[in-house]
Amino acid sequence: MSAMRHAAGGQHVRHGWVDFVQRRDGLDLAGKVSLSRKLIREWYEAHDGQVFVSVSGGLDSTVLAHLVRSVRKDVPFVYFDSALEFPENRRQCQDMGAQIVRSAVAPKTVLQSYGYPVASKQIAQYVSEVQRARGETPTKRRRLTGINSAGRYSRMSRIPARWLFLCDAPFPVSDRCCFVYKKRPSAKYVRQSGRAPFLGTRADEGNQRLHAWYLHGCNAFDVRHPRSTPLAWWTHENVWAYVRGEGLTYSALYDMGYQRSGCMFCLFGCHLDKCERFRLLAETHPKVYRHCMETLGCRDVLDYVFDHLGGSGSLPFGAPIPRLPSWEAGRR
Repeated sequence: MSAMRHAAGGQHVRHGWVDFVQRRDGLDLAGKVSLSRKLIREWYEAHDGQVFVSVSGGLDSTVLAHLVRSVRKDVPFVYFDSALEFPENRRQCQDMGAQIVRSAVAPKTVLQSYGYPVASKQIAQYVSEVQRARGETPTKRRRLTGINSAGRYSRMSRIPARWLFLCDAPFPVSDRCCFVYKKRPSAKYVRQSGRAPFLGTRADEGNQRLHAWYLHGCNAFDVRHPRSTPLAWWTHENVWAYVRGEGLTYSALYDMGYQRSGCMFCLFGCHLDKCERFRLLAETHPKVYRHCMETLGCRDVLDYVFDHLGGSGSLPFGAPIPRLPSWEAGRR
C-alpha cells in the first residue's frame, strides 16, 4: 500500500475523493456494468461460489442483486430484517425470494441501551465516547479538542463545534444501531454459512465509505470482515438508469416521494433535509410515524436538536415537526 494511503484521515479523504471522482466520471454506465460484473466474478471465484447478496429492498441492492444474478444464477439473497424497515422494502425482498433473518432485539431496547443515531455515524460515535467516558480520559479529550495523547491536533478526530451540545443531551447518542441490526447479524450469518457478502453500498454516500473504498477497493479481501461492493463508484443517476434500462421492479416506496430508504426511525442527516423525511412519513405511514415519535421518543430528540441548531442560526429550519392527531392516525 502506498505511503499516501497511510496519510492522516483528512488527507485520506481528499486523495480518495479525487481518485473516486476520476473513476466515477471516467466510465459511462455500460463501462461500469462491465467492470462491476468483472468484480462480481472475481469475488465469486475467490470464494468458490460461497457468497451471498445482502439485500435491503432499496434501489442499490435491487440493482446489485440483478447484476450478480446476471453473472451467477446460484447466488442467494439475504435480508436482515430489523422490523424497522419500510414494509414496501420488506415486500420487495420477499418478492425477490430473499432469505429473511429477523432480529430478536426490540428497537426501544437498542435506543435506550446504546443511544439515538443523530447527525452522522462519525459524530454519533464521538459523542457517545464523550457521554460514556468515566472522568477525563484521553479519548474524551481528543473528541472535545482534537488533541491526542501526544499533543498533536487533528480536526477529523474532534466533534465539530456546532455539535458539541449533544454531549450534554438528556438522551444517549450512538452509532451502534447499525451494528446491532445489520453488521452483527450479517457477521453471524457469515460465520454460520461460510459465505462472503456482496453489499450495495456506494462510496459517495459518506466519508467513511469513501475512506474504506480508497483503502481496500471494491473487493476487500484483507479486512476483518471481507466484503465486495461492486457499485462503489456508481452514482444515484447510474442506479436509476440501470433500473429503467433493465425494466426492474423496485420498491413502491420510491413512487411515494422517497429519495432514499432505510430504517424508518433513523435520524442521521435529518439536519440536512430539515426533517422532511418525517413529514413525508407522517403522510404515507402515519401509524409508524406516531410509533417513532411517541413510543421510540424520536420527537423529543429532534426537538432538542432543532432547538439548538436553529437557535444558533446555523440552519434555516422550516415548519415544525408535525404533530399527528390520534384520529388521523386511526384512519389509515
